[in-house]
Amino acid sequence: MNKLYFIFLFTTTSLLATSQTVDFTYININGSNGFCSPSTINFTPITTGTLVGLTWYFGNGQTSNSAIPSVTYSTGTYVVKLVAVFQNVALEISKTIVVNPSITASISASAVYICKLDSIRFTCNTNAATPSFFFNFGDGSTPVTTTNSSYTHNYTAFGTYTAGVRVTSVNGCVDTASIVVEVKRVPITDTIYPTRGCVPITTNLAVDVSTPPGSSVTNYAWNFDDGTAVSNTTSNNTTHVYTDSGTYTPTLLVTTVEGCTNTITFQNIAFGIPPTLTSASSDKLQYCVKENGLFTATSNFANAYKWEWGDGASEFVTDTLATHGYFTIGPKIVKVTPIFNGCPGTPITLNINVVGVLANFFYANTCANKKRFTFTNFSLGTQNIYTWNFGDGSPTTSITNPIHTYPPVGTFFTKLLVVDGLSSCRDSLTIPIYTANPILVNNDTFICKKATTIFTVLNNYANPSVVNTWSTLGNTILGVPAQNSITITANQYGNFNTHLVSINNGSSYCKDTASISKLISVRGPLASYTTNTTACTNNNYIINNTSVPYLPTDNIVNTNWNFGFGNLTSTAFQPPGFIFPQEGTYTIQLVIKDVKGCSDTLSNSVLVKESPFLRIFPRAATICAGTPVTLTAYYTDTLLWMPANLVACTTCDTTVAIVNTTSTVYAMASNANGCSLKDSTTITVFEPFTATANPNTFFACKNETVNIKTITPANKKLIWSPTVGLNNSAIYIPTATIFTDTITYTALLTDSLNCYSSSVKVLVKQHPPASVSAGPNRILSYNSPFIISPAYSSDVNKYEWSPAGNLNCTTCPNPSGFAETLQTFVIKASNAQNCVSRDTITIAVECASANLYMASAFNPNNTINKKYYYPQTRGIKTINKFTIYNRYGQIIFNVQNALPNIRALGWDGTYRGIVQNPDGYVYTLDATCELGEKLSKKGAFLLLR
Repeated sequence: MNKLYFIFLFTTTSLLATSQTVDFTYININGSNGFCSPSTINFTPITTGTLVGLTWYFGNGQTSNSAIPSVTYSTGTYVVKLVAVFQNVALEISKTIVVNPSITASISASAVYICKLDSIRFTCNTNAATPSFFFNFGDGSTPVTTTNSSYTHNYTAFGTYTAGVRVTSVNGCVDTASIVVEVKRVPITDTIYPTRGCVPITTNLAVDVSTPPGSSVTNYAWNFDDGTAVSNTTSNNTTHVYTDSGTYTPTLLVTTVEGCTNTITFQNIAFGIPPTLTSASSDKLQYCVKENGLFTATSNFANAYKWEWGDGASEFVTDTLATHGYFTIGPKIVKVTPIFNGCPGTPITLNINVVGVLANFFYANTCANKKRFTFTNFSLGTQNIYTWNFGDGSPTTSITNPIHTYPPVGTFFTKLLVVDGLSSCRDSLTIPIYTANPILVNNDTFICKKATTIFTVLNNYANPSVVNTWSTLGNTILGVPAQNSITITANQYGNFNTHLVSINNGSSYCKDTASISKLISVRGPLASYTTNTTACTNNNYIINNTSVPYLPTDNIVNTNWNFGFGNLTSTAFQPPGFIFPQEGTYTIQLVIKDVKGCSDTLSNSVLVKESPFLRIFPRAATICAGTPVTLTAYYTDTLLWMPANLVACTTCDTTVAIVNTTSTVYAMASNANGCSLKDSTTITVFEPFTATANPNTFFACKNETVNIKTITPANKKLIWSPTVGLNNSAIYIPTATIFTDTITYTALLTDSLNCYSSSVKVLVKQHPPASVSAGPNRILSYNSPFIISPAYSSDVNKYEWSPAGNLNCTTCPNPSGFAETLQTFVIKASNAQNCVSRDTITIAVECASANLYMASAFNPNNTINKKYYYPQTRGIKTINKFTIYNRYGQIIFNVQNALPNIRALGWDGTYRGIVQNPDGYVYTLDATCELGEKLSKKGAFLLLR
């Protein structure tokens, strides 16, 4: 927002802000330049709590909602303000940044070029206040920090150095300057001419000396290397006459006014006198064409010979022997000149004659029969004998211009031999002839677009100069030399039936063609999508995938999106909308694949611009109808409130909304990028209402509960009265427990702001109760029958007995059964209003000695069922003690506090693991009946084996 109302925020939301804080740090990215103009400063926020957004005000008219913005400042004082917007509160902090004026620095030197090892004084000029200077002299010496603007440095080695100074002001502002100085001997470049010739000869020597500014050469000392020298001259050029033959190396010493010196050594020069040829000859007077002749020349002291061969060619040699071959027929005049140190002597000429023949022919095949060639003889000279060898094993011929048909495939070295009948000179020319039966092959029946396929020519020409032109899959590839295979990328969808290669062996051959007729289908998906090329941050970005397979049957089975930032990808055909995190240019890439494994890729760039920031407070409001609500927006750029009829000002930072029904108020911020952002707040309005209850009467059985409900409207505060019998008096559907015949509850409803209230009454009545008495408990003999006859109230119409036990029914009023064990039955009696009454009755088996059965004999080896001797009982709850004695009164078995009728707790006929002999034994038994009576029994039995 442009005008911040923080008094409102801090006073009304102080409790909310206790867990949220805001601060920021800043750093000058110009490094050591301090905060000096221009300063580019990076800002970093420090917040706690869940942040919604940031708004920066940089004090120079610029704003931003970036997380880590960067701003360039010129000289001045700026108050930077950060507003941190949280879910329900906005906090601000301000800091002052002072940007000092920039400083400038320049450096000068007492000399930028000195020609001897000496000192140079450096001076820095700057506008900095109270500066310090850091001098670096570029020669590896220790830099110097000083408050003096000048410093003198002594250079101890020749070289080119970059000296520099860094100036730092009292405010920490920095500038640097540098200068290049040269410490070197005066450079000298030389010229000397002539460098070869006959004596006496005058030689010119000159130099160009580059002295430091203001300096000059005071002396040129020349040494001509022939025993003579000249010094104390002030001219940079001189002449000297050499009178004797020899090789010389002149030198020059240069001295400047500062005493700097340098020496230059000129190139070697050599002079001589004309030499004399003592002999010159050739090994023959007549040569065949292309025959190398051997020529000889000797001299008294020549060190080079110039041969002029009479055919326009010439050459210098340092040997006395030379060779030369001729390629033209006729007489030749050969001239040889002796030379000593560039000084020529008198030449001698030789006359020779070149005779014989030069073999040459032209050939061409015919387009009707590419294996048939016509040869035309263009040989030069007197041609008496011709011999053609076609290199294919066929007989030779002496026809001047023959025609020959070659085998279908091969390379045939055809040779023409020409002989001069007069001189017997001969010459030959051999040229390869190529024939072939080319066949074009390819292994593919379909390929994916942008994939490759290989076409190969079999039985092709072996000519290394052959040039192939390929035409297939809608492509024409021109001029591919000596290549029997080619890899072609399919760039067009479609079905292609004809594929060919045109083979060019050169001008002497008709072009050949190899072709293949087969269907090659180029297929694959066509990647396509539509979307905007520009976007805004914080706005949902939608992409519409319009990709289709080229062939309808080749379904697209795999889709991969890369949206150009982070790891944000998708494999959905239609990707979900997403938000770009920050401004910039992003590349959206789509890769699709079909069932055939063919794929296509499409990439497009989208320019993402920064959206404005916007946040409305309060996030929501609840009011009584007609109450004004103050709305505040934090934003950048421009603001518009909507709808206009609900707010007092549509463009103000803070406005007032007055609504009589629940409404949503919107704000939209827009910027110069064409980006906008909306935010909204919903104002909930409490209006008058009437509480109703339908039904308004409820029934329940005594001491039971009923849910009171259907109080309208909902979402109100509610209090029931009285509270007696209610589980909760502040909820819409409380549970009421009925203790009296009739009770009336009143529900008072109010909205949360206590704007309006309404009440309604609900009546709760008690149903008549049902009653039942099951009668007294009974003790019966084992297995005796019984009938239960409870006393019921007259309104009982439903009976439920539990547990079922051995009752003959569970839903009749008077069930019957047999007394087999202690059983307690529960009767649940209900009336038409489902009011329930319960009672119990217990049927017990009488406690009698007859209910303790002990066998008179047992055989532990007989059967599993008779392996143990134990009491079998009815109506017995616990065997307190069961003891067996042998005839000597010794206890051989004893068990206490055991459950009845468990065989494994009986005696197995052993004592301490020893099998007992057949005999008579005595037992005693103490038991407790189901109703708690005590029962004892004694007896004897026989152990059998």
